[in-house]
Amino acid sequence: MSYASVVTGTPTNQSSNPTRSGSLAQNATSHNANAFPPQYQADARTAGRDHDMASYGTSSSQRRGLSFSSHRQNQASTVPPFWVPPYLEESRYAKKLEAAYNARVRALREQDATSSIASSSIWNWSSNARIAPSHRGMTYDIIESIPPLEDDTIPLPTRLSSTDKHQGLDLLGEGLEVRYNGPTGKDLEAASIRSDHPISPQCGIYYYEINIRQKSKDCAVAIGFSTSDFSLERLPGWEPKSWAYHGDDGKAFEGQSSGHPYESGFGASDVVGCGIDFNKGHAFFTKNGRDLGVAFRDITFPSTPVFPCIGMKKHTGVLIKVNFGQQPFVFDVKDKMAEEQDNVARHIARTSTHKLHPRQPTEAAFTQELIAQFLSHGGYIETAQAFSQQVEKEQQALYGSEQPSHSDIRSPDTFDARPRQQIRQAILGGDIDAALDATEEHFPGVLEAHPQIFFQLKCRKFVELVLKAARIDKSRDTLRRNKHPGNGAASQPSAVDDVFESAMELDEEQQTSLNGHGKAPMQTNPESEEYNQLIAQTIEYGQSLKEEYGEKGNPEQDKILHDIFSLMPYYDPSPSQNGHLLDSSGRTKVSEDLNSAILTSLGRPSNAALETLYRQTESLLDVLSLEGGPASLVDLERQPGEASR
Repeated sequence: MSYASVVTGTPTNQSSNPTRSGSLAQNATSHNANAFPPQYQADARTAGRDHDMASYGTSSSQRRGLSFSSHRQNQASTVPPFWVPPYLEESRYAKKLEAAYNARVRALREQDATSSIASSSIWNWSSNARIAPSHRGMTYDIIESIPPLEDDTIPLPTRLSSTDKHQGLDLLGEGLEVRYNGPTGKDLEAASIRSDHPISPQCGIYYYEINIRQKSKDCAVAIGFSTSDFSLERLPGWEPKSWAYHGDDGKAFEGQSSGHPYESGFGASDVVGCGIDFNKGHAFFTKNGRDLGVAFRDITFPSTPVFPCIGMKKHTGVLIKVNFGQQPFVFDVKDKMAEEQDNVARHIARTSTHKLHPRQPTEAAFTQELIAQFLSHGGYIETAQAFSQQVEKEQQALYGSEQPSHSDIRSPDTFDARPRQQIRQAILGGDIDAALDATEEHFPGVLEAHPQIFFQLKCRKFVELVLKAARIDKSRDTLRRNKHPGNGAASQPSAVDDVFESAMELDEEQQTSLNGHGKAPMQTNPESEEYNQLIAQTIEYGQSLKEEYGEKGNPEQDKILHDIFSLMPYYDPSPSQNGHLLDSSGRTKVSEDLNSAILTSLGRPSNAALETLYRQTESLLDVLSLEGGPASLVDLERQPGEASR
């Protein structure tokens, strides 16, 4: 498995790869175990890569538990870390790739968890079940479905293709070095090679470099980009749908045999870069860190994607190393990227908001109204009132008390805001029962009208029980370590040890109470008693959830129940397959969903206007950035001048 295969969602246990639809899709093909990573070819596009990878998962020592005592390597444990070139790390497309990567990793983990849980006893709790008294809590974020990988989300180039190349070229250095090893050809004969993946216009700006390690005097080298149907027996730039900068004469070639003067040539020991600005439709090249300027303007990109492409005339002794961002670039493309982002952001900042809200005379007034409505919508009463008062003071300072107000800011209506605030605070504090009671008291019928949110709240209550048990357990572990100090792993009790210890204690207590004689009852720590009671309560509540929802045949709810129940047997569930559920945003997610449901029942918008505006803008940017353009350089989370340089 590889990073690329994770992003593209390729099954690791199949020899062939699934086809993908969309404008960028081509038929899939398979490769042997010695092949370089996934290739995008004229007639094939694969998404698998077989090579050594960094470990991504947990060790067996971290996965001790009741039903998971045996450990086997799974799909998710072989996933390498997410990677994009550093200059693209803050781009929209990098975030999109990372989201697809995380979704696929999560799907792999859930597949592994499902296969493990199928053989476990989690779904067969009984009143006599004894759970190890060493559990760790977690927070829980409801996952309703795994987002599918979109057709327009493809990995960035990572190396040269092992198949999409001239047969006389040999790949070295994990697919990042290439040399010609065939017979010397005629003057117009050449050998070219493309990268493993195409370039997405959503990058905004894409850039890569080559280092000419060796080159004979008579051999010409070209760097550029082409589509997959460009002939690999020609230098890029000589044929349609290819663009390149040639080192022998310094000319730039744009799909024809005659080029135009561009710069001086390049040769051995030079580092040459190629960049595409999808915002302006330009292509540029660099030499030893110096920007050579625009080589091609107003490029009409074909409907098929373009790939980094390098070529050389058929002469032996040529060795070229390619850098797709794995190593620092000689040219500071990160600064160029930041400059373009700032230019687009400043252009947006100059755009008037009057058409969005003609009733508001100024952008400041429009912004203030959005903020006030957001605070009121969320039930932040005190903050909303303070904000309203501050805006009023500013209005009076600017226009005087006799002038009409230019703002529609009003103090929030506390009739329903107070109860909503109470419910939100209860959920954020982990008191789900209090939130449920307050909802039924102030907004009866809401939970029945929104059964999925009701289900989320009940699952959250189960999580809070586990969290409470974990806090007690942590205190017990601290006392135990202080009472029996020691070094090394032997001093740390395992979950299995705790199971037998707890079982023996419970058996002795039960025997004494049943027989009425024998040894005196064991003196137990109050915290131990509280812990045992809490574990019993958690199991009982889990059983009730299973009885209420586990037999309904709802796959999504079954999956959620499997996930939260699967964390119980672990000594430390954080590194387990479902460790991502520990994220503390779980409470916030449930509170926001319930608040939206309450507002809907009152005939109000379920989302704040500011949130709706943000989501609509993000959706528009996603669509507009598919073909590049300014949208590919927009990030709503940054302001002009904030890009890392």
